[in-house]
Amino acid sequence: MVILLFILNFTYHSVSLSGDLSAFSEDELIYQDAPYDSYAQGNELYGLYLTWDRDNLYIGLSYRVQNNAVLLILDPGRNRGVSDINNLDWYPRNFQFYGMKADILCALWNADISTGGVREIMAKDRTQPLSGVEVINNGISGDSSSLMLKIPFSVLYGTDHIPSGVTLKLVALIAGSDHTTGKDAIPDNENLGSSSAIRTFIEIPLDRNMDSIPDDSVRIKDIMKVITYPKKALRLSEFGISPTKLGEGMPLTVSFKATDYSFAKVYIVSENGRRVYERHFESLTPDATYTFTWSPKGDLAGGIYFVVIDVGDIIRGKKAFFLKK
Repeated sequence: MVILLFILNFTYHSVSLSGDLSAFSEDELIYQDAPYDSYAQGNELYGLYLTWDRDNLYIGLSYRVQNNAVLLILDPGRNRGVSDINNLDWYPRNFQFYGMKADILCALWNADISTGGVREIMAKDRTQPLSGVEVINNGISGDSSSLMLKIPFSVLYGTDHIPSGVTLKLVALIAGSDHTTGKDAIPDNENLGSSSAIRTFIEIPLDRNMDSIPDDSVRIKDIMKVITYPKKALRLSEFGISPTKLGEGMPLTVSFKATDYSFAKVYIVSENGRRVYERHFESLTPDATYTFTWSPKGDLAGGIYFVVIDVGDIIRGKKAFFLKK
């Protein structure tokens, strides 16, 4: 009997989406939040549940919400998503993520899933519904409620196999109306009521043995970690252009690097202030070098042009000469 129990605790677990969180085992309650730590009375996150089987990821959330939104943010390691969701076309909230990217968003308002759903976040603050996901919400405004998700790995990664060694990151949040900050979080985030920065999140390796198959012999609570990404001073640590004198038909190469997660906007402006080119970078990774090229159009006048970069409100400029024959 002891051996049988051991096996049951360490194998795949398929969860029935009935809305009853008791479908998860005790070991799959990966984070239990303090019951009275919200900045908004009557709105609380209580517990986050997670497990998987060979084909699907299962997530459960116990909460209480009234005239507020519940958001569940996932970064499944697809190298996609954004660091700032304040300008989304769907459930925009004033959150910036450090150490993870907002890639998948499950959201609802006032405990009603008909006001929300599950979407993936695309470039330029667009979202689109994520098909193939099952969502069950037993919600009553102002009372204890439960949210359950079943997400096929094939939906997340587009194949029958997951990326080798991939890690899942996630955080749950309560927030008010559009463009507001948070009121409660799982896991807890420092100064949540006044700060929009989300630096603490849960990290779970899905494939520790690197075989591109979700691990089948783990206790989720044993392998999960609560990660806090340290606060760093945002600086533009590198910014260069080459060459500084362009002949007609020659490309200009621009490169830059920032010290922390942020966005970037790059403009090329003529000496009379006319913007002739712009490019946006939605989500910078710290200390990663970003490079692109610009080729002046044939009808562009020769003269002095400025390359201007805006990274988290840090603005720098460099001068380039375009020599037209």
